[in-house]
Amino acid sequence: MTVENIITESDSIKAAKVRVSKARYAEKIKRLNASLSPAEYELLCRRAEQVGRTPTAFLKELAFRQLRRQNNFIVPAELEQRLSQLIEQTRRLGNNTNQLAKEAYVNGVNSTKLEQARRLIFELEDAVKTFVRHPSLEK
Repeated sequence: MTVENIITESDSIKAAKVRVSKARYAEKIKRLNASLSPAEYELLCRRAEQVGRTPTAFLKELAFRQLRRQNNFIVPAELEQRLSQLIEQTRRLGNNTNQLAKEAYVNGVNSTKLEQARRLIFELEDAVKTFVRHPSLEK
């Protein structure tokens, strides 16, 4: 056995140990990848540098801080769309209420119409409160 064979054999053993170590690490750790625009990446790097972290460590810390916050969540896309529709309907209701108020001012108060509008507004308020407390994607 020559010195060259011993060195090659030693390198092979080290390489095998490294492969085993990497395989064990991969079993324990899960990796995620994120794609960022150049502007997003630059912002991330700047902010990470400001607090003395690597971009990866900073992003991970931000993500877990956000996940640990109570009463704070990322709104699913479908839910966000439904909330936008709710806002739109609420604005329409406000416009209709203004029209009723103008009619009441010009033509006198029609208490039946105003009471009906008031009940509908309270029903809407109750529905929104229920939805906020227990959001559901079911329609």
